Amino acid sequence: MKKILFAFLLLVGQAFAIDRLAFLQCIAIQENSWGKAGKAGELGPYQMMPKTVRDAGGHDLVAALSHLEWLERSLKAKGVKVNAFNLALCWNAGLTRATTGKAKLFSYDYALHVEGRYYRLTR
Repeated sequence: MKKILFAFLLLVGQAFAIDRLAFLQCIAIQENSWGKAGKAGELGPYQMMPKTVRDAGGHDLVAALSHLEWLERSLKAKGVKVNAFNLALCWNAGLTRATTGKAKLFSYDYALHVEGRYYRLTR
């Protein structure tokens, strides 16, 4: 039931202009792994997967901004609202899993934590 509710929220969430730097700060805090590689090879403070690091040109802030902008464009192209929850879900689960309802429950939990942190930071 939770997964269905979150899929519904993914599709009908409110759109807004995202503060990219604040969002990435929230991602870095949520990842809490500065200087360590993740279990699946994620790199840097934003824990981007190796393919993403290659595509974005690194794992620093500039690369994270590039990846975030790509996610925003991709969500818009799929007709999905661009908001903190949807972006965080994509960041953790990947675009395809996030937009097809195939993300794991822990990814929804991750997205809720990032979204909450983002709203506290920006409100």
